[in-house]
Amino acid sequence: MVWTKIGDILGVINTSIILFLVFFLVISPIGLIMRLLGKQGLELKTKPGDTYWKPTKPAANSSLEQQF
Repeated sequence: MVWTKIGDILGVINTSIILFLVFFLVISPIGLIMRLLGKQGLELKTKPGDTYWKPTKPAANSSLEQQF
């Protein structure tokens, strides 16, 4: 009973520390480098009047008769 409570507390602390370190040591530097290089991973900027939809090519076998 006591060990379970201690394990739960340590789990919360360790998870918070690990997530903090991953965010600030991995994700933040990648975002800063991408900003410095002018890259956009989501391509959110569009011209006025444009949409976010991108044209796609139809599949070679677009028949739905034999799906599998």
